[in-house]
Amino acid sequence: MAFQKALMTDTGAPGMERIRRVAASTGLDTARLEKDMTSSETATALARNLALARSIGLDGTPTFIIGTREIIPGAVSLDELRAALSRLKMAAHP
Repeated sequence: MAFQKALMTDTGAPGMERIRRVAASTGLDTARLEKDMTSSETATALARNLALARSIGLDGTPTFIIGTREIIPGAVSLDELRAALSRLKMAAHP
């Protein structure tokens, strides 16, 4: 989670050096990260995720899928996410 937060607040140009810098600043093993990023398992998982996203019409990030009924494309506020979760809870327990 620290890595994700660091990436979200880092405004540097994209690229491996930025990834290494952010990963190191959060204590990640940068050699392991680079190895995992280039593995065939990672490529396969990304290809499956991309195919799934395309099959349900998703074409951007972020996209939030709430339950089985709601898709929220784009960045939204915490209040909007909470409202979507409340709708999901209400639908499950009317």
